Amino acid sequence: MPSNRSGSELDYVIPPEIKDDDFYKAIQRIAQEEDIKTVLEIGSSSGAGSTEAFVKGLRENPSNPVLFCMEVSKPRFTELRERYRQDSFVKCYNISSISLEQFPREDEVREFYHAHRTPLNNYPLEQVLGWLRQDIDYVREMGTSGDGIETIKQENQIEDFDLVLIDGSEFTGEVELDQVYGAKYILLDDICTYKNYTNHHRLLRDKNYKLIEQNASVRNGYSIFAKAGSHHSVGKSGQASTPLPIHFFTIVLNGEPFLRYHIDVFSKLPFPWHWHIIEGVAQLKHDTAWSLATGGHVSDEIHHNGRSIDGTTEYLDQLMERYPDQITVYRKPDGVFWEGKREMVNAPLENIQQECLLWQVDVDELWTTEQICKARQMFIDQPDKTAAFFWCSYFVGENLIVSSRNCYTQNPKQEWLRLWRFKPGAFWAAHEPPRLVQPSSTNQSNQSNNHEQDIASINPFLHRETEAQGLVFQHFAYVTPQQLQFKESYYGYQNALAEWQALQQQSEFPVFLRQHLSWVKDETLVEPADICGIVPIAQKEPDGEKWQFLQLEEFQQQTMKIERPFPQIVVDGVFFQFFPNSGISQVWKSLLEVWATNGFGNHVIVLDRAGTAPRIPGIRYRPIRAYDYNKTGADADLLQEICDEKGTDLFISSYYTAPLSTPSVFMAYDMIPEVIGANLNEAGWKEKHYGILHASRYIT
Repeated sequence: MPSNRSGSELDYVIPPEIKDDDFYKAIQRIAQEEDIKTVLEIGSSSGAGSTEAFVKGLRENPSNPVLFCMEVSKPRFTELRERYRQDSFVKCYNISSISLEQFPREDEVREFYHAHRTPLNNYPLEQVLGWLRQDIDYVREMGTSGDGIETIKQENQIEDFDLVLIDGSEFTGEVELDQVYGAKYILLDDICTYKNYTNHHRLLRDKNYKLIEQNASVRNGYSIFAKAGSHHSVGKSGQASTPLPIHFFTIVLNGEPFLRYHIDVFSKLPFPWHWHIIEGVAQLKHDTAWSLATGGHVSDEIHHNGRSIDGTTEYLDQLMERYPDQITVYRKPDGVFWEGKREMVNAPLENIQQECLLWQVDVDELWTTEQICKARQMFIDQPDKTAAFFWCSYFVGENLIVSSRNCYTQNPKQEWLRLWRFKPGAFWAAHEPPRLVQPSSTNQSNQSNNHEQDIASINPFLHRETEAQGLVFQHFAYVTPQQLQFKESYYGYQNALAEWQALQQQSEFPVFLRQHLSWVKDETLVEPADICGIVPIAQKEPDGEKWQFLQLEEFQQQTMKIERPFPQIVVDGVFFQFFPNSGISQVWKSLLEVWATNGFGNHVIVLDRAGTAPRIPGIRYRPIRAYDYNKTGADADLLQEICDEKGTDLFISSYYTAPLSTPSVFMAYDMIPEVIGANLNEAGWKEKHYGILHASRYIT
């Protein structure tokens, strides 16, 4: 029938995406080595990418499997069919995998876009929605059949395919997985975008499938799942040749309730792992001796004969019975304390006689299975890396987090160093902050010089690298009264419990943490987690007594309910610092008042320079130091740090400041200095010039 479409991208043949990379090689290996009969490829394009890998492998498979290729684009299908005309085992279908009614709604895509930081966010939302409309229009107007998967099954009397690749439309993956569920192998491409993000996480928690290979850093990521109980050789030529196990270690005394979270995460890991748990009381020596000066002491109320009193000891005994080959618990004899925390963390190292990743997981630090897999893959991809620093969402209440950076709990010089590349012989020189060292020796002029080398100082992944991969963990450090009682006695934090309880009653945010916790001295800020777009993995049950840990699906559902208004705009209120009573200041004040009432204020965070910005109810503020014309470079660095901290989409200055890379709008009040011939070499006018050069748009 006649088409009203104009220039659909589906009318063009495109270069292959899966081509000679790790996923291509894995596809070829599986197709060649596994005991399979029927293979379905959803999204074959013109056949030069993943299809080629399938065909190369299947030609060598003694079981003579059949490959069913699905491609909705007519031009791409035509080239696909021609390319494999001589291969009788390749069956090509110009068909849609799903019907029109099964495409997601625009609001579902919109919710995903705002809830998840994925490569899709590199494109404007309207462009992403345009792709959805384009796919729907193509299926409707070209008259291609829907329910293609079921059609192929019926025509070929197939109940379940042996091997399936889901790599079709960006928006059809979830329905496709429902229709191919039960396959012996399920391969997912683009697991970091809408296409297979949900599918990947669904299969991760599915006991009927096991993740056998994953790489989130190849294009938009891929993963390979095998049906539980099936025999396979996947990975023998790939990941299994370099397994890179992870050894986790945790020191614990009274680890309830958060200790119970970790085993569910570790047990789903698709590679070798071991968890070393060191239980007991650490004397206040070495790294922790500082707390003696503040009144810290080991109270009899926190232990029984040097062991936990909250059920931790019994739980660890159960874990050892369930996982005798993967969990080791280290304890002192009854009544004996550890000689400080340094002795505790060194205890497992003599049992680790292989190169591995060594991961510190404190009891209250919660990671996801996917995060651990991604971190490991980063070390596989870059074997020269020696350690990794991470940011965390630091909880100071059930729904309160530290929302600033470069401050208490968020010091990038030491926090949070949690992962090291370990070789036998390395040991802990310190625990607070952690310092893993390896003995090294040099021979110069026949003189032997033995010294210790800090492994993390050699070549670590830095915060920006790990954050870019979504590796920000949740740290529930100050969320229960028991935690505060312990810190009050053990570390000598005077009145810790009472001060923390007062913080929980706070209703106006953001607030300085130092206003409530007296041992905090800097400008650390606290805000509700939901305001910052964070869903706590650990949550109190409705009865308010027990804690529950969100499963992945629950976590995603709650995350999608948090509305993160787009765009997020940071406004530098620097004008109020210099000209608080001017007409322009009054205009800005009026703007903020209007935004606070019309809903636009939900998009805005005002940078309050040294407390000079007017307080408007309904407007969020972020305190920042006063602007100094003698330190403009440092100020630009600080602005960029704040933009990164807040996930800023757009920056607007009230008076010519600018970050380093976040897009900005330049607000020009006049060009009088330029017209009257003022000295444009003065610092203020230079900054105006830089602001003009940096800006993406201009308002006059």
